[in-house]
Amino acid sequence: MNRHHLFQRGGSLGATLATVLLASCGADERETRIKAQILAVDPPQLWRAEALDDKGAVIQAIQICANRETSDGFSRGNAEVNGQACAPRKDAVTREGFYAVRCEVNGQPFGLTLNRRGGADDFTVRLAVQALAEADPAAISVRRYRREGACPIGWEVGDQGPAGSAQPTRNALTGVWDG
Repeated sequence: MNRHHLFQRGGSLGATLATVLLASCGADERETRIKAQILAVDPPQLWRAEALDDKGAVIQAIQICANRETSDGFSRGNAEVNGQACAPRKDAVTREGFYAVRCEVNGQPFGLTLNRRGGADDFTVRLAVQALAEADPAAISVRRYRREGACPIGWEVGDQGPAGSAQPTRNALTGVWDG
């Protein structure tokens, strides 16, 4: 279990679990019990994530083991331009299924728009990033996410791999690794 992750979770449950976890450092049995309690409250689910082309056809598909906090992130976005994060310039506009913000990289302004359509277990996210000072076309990414059920035995939150694979090939939360 990633102890640092518990501190970021926030809320009284996260704070309580973090306090209990600190008290149990070095105690494998207690840590195992705490992990089991966390998994009972928020069991990880297997999600299929598909990259779609401009006609809606699947370009690539992966599966991701995600808890609620991780799957909520499927509908949030931030842009990177040439590997640099786009820093928000103003407050974002947020509505159900919509997020827009102006951001900046190296003094250049960009607009970021995210639209979400669908339900809780099957939805599509469209993320567009547009350079505001140039006539360049927007960079657009469309992803479809579908919950498929419980994560396979042995998979941890953040594990991912090609769709249909029995073993994960990397973990998005702890860094890239080849399984």
